[in-house]
Amino acid sequence: MPSSPVPAAPAKTAPAATTPGAPAPAPVVPAASSPAPYRSGAALTGQQEIAPQHRTEVTIDEVLMKLSEITEAGFSRHEGSLRLVERCRKLLSRLDEFGVELTTTHNVTGPRTHQSLRRQIERVELMLAKIQEMGALSLAAAELSESVESEMFDEYKPIAQETVDRGLRTPSARIHNES
Repeated sequence: MPSSPVPAAPAKTAPAATTPGAPAPAPVVPAASSPAPYRSGAALTGQQEIAPQHRTEVTIDEVLMKLSEITEAGFSRHEGSLRLVERCRKLLSRLDEFGVELTTTHNVTGPRTHQSLRRQIERVELMLAKIQEMGALSLAAAELSESVESEMFDEYKPIAQETVDRGLRTPSARIHNES
């Protein structure tokens, strides 16, 4: 024999208020029939913060500022390396002149003296090569940082500005707007 549906229990009411003229108590709704938080709007009310998975510790302005600092430092290092290259070349020239002067003017022809001078020249040449490499890498880093800064400014700054102009706390993620 098929079972008949069980009638729903009547809603219970909270105990009557003891104060005369108080509003009637609201019925107590059983937990099984209470609406889900999203459908009731409870999930959205009072949310003042960005959801944790969407928070970030940096802003586009901070990133652009840091990239600008990296760019300036790279160009500064490159300029410094150019000055060092010039000093190394001057030192090499003086060491070469010194070797000639030792031999011709002062008649210093000992192998240990000239071997030591040649080692010193080799060390300065090695230092010169490393400085030139440092200068090239600094310039490349500065140019790359400048390029990234420009691309990020073009790509993200308008979105950040639009977000502020519209009074929003954060822009929508691009993935939500792509078809």
